[in-house]
Formats: sequence, structure tokens, C-alpha cells
Amino acid sequence: MNNYSERIIKIWVYMRCVDKSHDVVQSVFVKLWDKKDDLSDVSNWKSYLFFSVRNACIDEIRKQKYDLEIDEKLSALDDINHSSSFLEANELSYYIEEALKTLPKKCYLVFSLKRFDGLTNAQVAEELDISPKTVENQFTTALKRIREYLAQFGLP
Repeated sequence: MNNYSERIIKIWVYMRCVDKSHDVVQSVFVKLWDKKDDLSDVSNWKSYLFFSVRNACIDEIRKQKYDLEIDEKLSALDDINHSSSFLEANELSYYIEEALKTLPKKCYLVFSLKRFDGLTNAQVAEELDISPKTVENQFTTALKRIREYLAQFGLP
């Protein structure tokens, strides 16, 4: 298995994030271990592992993209608060708060735990007794809805 993990980690090394590569590979191996009974039909483990890690990498890149977009928006709030246009910051803050109020309860809870409490997907999943994939989906939905709400008012 170690030989496989070294090869698979190379995928993420190209992404310039060695630590994240270890996390992704570990996550894939944990998922495989959890569903080991369902994998008896796998005949080509090398290919299966490669595609599993590739797909996990793609998911991680998508997640980072959405996280970055909302971080930029929240960071813009901080920048505005330090600038001379405090009134605009209050307005943007108001619209973000209003956007959060429009989220379904579960989306808001997942978003709040991840964004405001700083929990990871795994921690949120454990606390809410849902799968990490559900956490990702709910968080992605929340970000999409916030963006759409802000776009209605011509906000970034």
C-alpha cells in the first residue's frame, strides 16, 4: 500500500500542496477501508486507487474554489471596514446577513459551523450526524445561494 500512496501523492505534489495530498490520500484509504466489504469485485487496484484519488482531488479543488470565493467576500468586508467607506461596509454586511437568513435551516447550520466556528467537514458531519458528503453539498448550496442573493443587488 505504501508504494501506491507514494505514487498517488504525486498527483497533489503537482498542485503544490503536499500536506493536502497526504490528507486526500489518507481520506481515500479510510473510505476504502470503510467499504472494504463492497470492493471484492475490484480487479485492478492500481487503477481503482488512481481514479479514487483523482476524483477526491477534483472534489477538493472544487471545495477550495468555493471556500475561496466566500473568503474573498468576507475579506472584502474586513477591507471595507478599515477604509473610509464604513457606510458601504455596513450595507454589504446587512446584505450578507439577509442572505444568510434566506438559507434553509440545515444549510445555514452547516455554513455557520464551518465558516464561523471553523469546524472541518468531518467535525460538522460528526456533530450533525450526517455524512461528510452531505456537509460538502450543504455548504456548496449555501455559498451558491449567498452569491445569488448578493448578485440581485449588484454586490460582489
